[in-house]
Amino acid sequence: MDGVFGLAFGRPSVSKAVKIALGCSLAVLLARLLELSSATAVVTITLLSVQRTKKDTLRAALRRSLAFFASLALALPLFSLLRFSVPALGLFLLLFVPVCQWLDIEEGLAMSTVLMLHVWNAGEVTPALILNETALMAIGILMGVVMNLYIPRRIRAIREDQRITEERMRAILRDMGAFLRQEPFDGQTDPAGEERGGGAVLFSTRTGAGIAALRDHLEEACRRALALADNSFHPDMRYFRQYMEMRLQQCRVLSRLAGSLQRLGPESRPFPWQADEIGIFFEEVAASLHEYNNALELLERLEEHRHRFKLSELPASRREFETRAVLYEAADSLQHLLELKRDFVRALTPSQIETFWACPMRPRGGKRGTKTGRI
Repeated sequence: MDGVFGLAFGRPSVSKAVKIALGCSLAVLLARLLELSSATAVVTITLLSVQRTKKDTLRAALRRSLAFFASLALALPLFSLLRFSVPALGLFLLLFVPVCQWLDIEEGLAMSTVLMLHVWNAGEVTPALILNETALMAIGILMGVVMNLYIPRRIRAIREDQRITEERMRAILRDMGAFLRQEPFDGQTDPAGEERGGGAVLFSTRTGAGIAALRDHLEEACRRALALADNSFHPDMRYFRQYMEMRLQQCRVLSRLAGSLQRLGPESRPFPWQADEIGIFFEEVAASLHEYNNALELLERLEEHRHRFKLSELPASRREFETRAVLYEAADSLQHLLELKRDFVRALTPSQIETFWACPMRPRGGKRGTKTGRI
């Protein structure tokens, strides 16, 4: 019954309740119109057949159909040979349960057992009885499938998830850039306390809370995107799941990156010139962060920064050496962040790009393989 009441988006669903009520009512009505015996059994079958997603519903329908015909193959000869006795029922279950396990069709165990009990109670096997039970099975399963053909795709909600994700990532990257440039954070007008370590403490607090909120949001967004993919038979709908998983990986990179930068305490100030340069680059990445791009240009520019760092003079003190080591580590993490977006775009199919990137916000030349600075 988990398939009936397991809600795809974590809250009560009126549409699901309506589908179950309507599907069960129509199934009983149809069974009575066909003058089937034990017509109310279709209610249980319909309930069992309404799953969380369309793909789950079709898989369950197939497995329950196979289980039903397997139960017929076992029950009919056993019941006839043992004269519909209690041992006949026990032997049927003793054989049928492992068969379902072996064939991986346990979802049909309860439904098929209920239908075979009708045969056992009848005390005889007739073509009419077999046809009756087959019709009950078919009506219940088909009604469940039909009722689940309508599942809201919730693309608008997932697009909102994307907007929130990108806004939060931009804010985190801007804070990282401001910290490295020793400037006030967004919403902070007075940078006082930087030399005393106040900026480092505030940075740690802001980024820690921001990354935690981003991670929680992305985990929920991934669940929504997975439900959307499971409710569509079009392979392109995997796009949103792939996108959210990519952003979740980037969130983990941001967490490691924040941990590296938090090692720059008040004793590291003033930062060397490389910190200002990479801080500006962080802000450029934040300004460029968007769905419709491939990050190739940013990766090239990051490589240019790294090349300049390598050509710079050696550190003049241990403090500068340790600070620059953190900055190089941050550059490595930032490269990984950009490569994740690049690899995501490379894995997209032309159909996905045409479907999901065909909008006014799409930058010119933003097709796969072109160079755009956005990530």
